[in-house]
Amino acid sequence: MNKLWRGSTISLVMGIFLLGFGLSWAGPSSKATYVGAKKCKMCHFKQYKSWEKMKHFKSFEALSAADKGKEECVKCHVTGYGKPGGFKSLEKTPNMTEVQCEVCHGPGSEHLAVKMTDKAKKKATINGNPGAVCVKCHNPHKTHEEYKK
Repeated sequence: MNKLWRGSTISLVMGIFLLGFGLSWAGPSSKATYVGAKKCKMCHFKQYKSWEKMKHFKSFEALSAADKGKEECVKCHVTGYGKPGGFKSLEKTPNMTEVQCEVCHGPGSEHLAVKMTDKAKKKATINGNPGAVCVKCHNPHKTHEEYKK
């Protein structure tokens, strides 16, 4: 079983487990905006340092110069492509390159707005099943060559 499917399966099982115990996260609302990993780093330093060692940390950098100009490539190698606060262009939003925290956990503006002492409300502002997001880019039915067509 490849790493993608193993990770997706684990996330799915965890989601079912949490729902079975009445635990869930509402996730960010449609009004939430992207803020970038450097904001997440303020409270989640250990997770940020772990992300720096992942391939996602250099996902935009991994694109060729030609592919950096193609929407079908860029949208899977940046954060919040075309969404409020998300990646617009390298010139306008260089802080939103790479696959950052919010790709999996959802836009963080509402999470930042909640007081540190309100742990339950903070948790309710993030995507509690981040593994479900993976297949938007890690699609086993398409190769990189097929995305380029």
